[in-house]
Amino acid sequence: MYVSVLIMAREQKTTFVKWESGKYKTRIQRRIGWAGSHYYHCRVKVKRLGGLYYRTVVAKTFSREKYAACLIKYPFHNDTIAVDFCRKNTFLVK
Repeated sequence: MYVSVLIMAREQKTTFVKWESGKYKTRIQRRIGWAGSHYYHCRVKVKRLGGLYYRTVVAKTFSREKYAACLIKYPFHNDTIAVDFCRKNTFLVK
């Protein structure tokens, strides 16, 4: 019984879009839990120390309505990081 509950509670993750633009690396996953409709997860990483490693600056979920709008903005310190899904571009807005 516990095994079936554990299997049902595990969410399914499918990475379907990845791109790099400038110093940003972006990954979009389509996720679905055991209840409810699917949603999306965005992870944006930025290069640090001259490109030696990446640091995650955005790791948030969003709805499919926002994905259809092609542009999402996330606050980042005093600026904003904009993710454009249609053009596959990530950039900083001041």
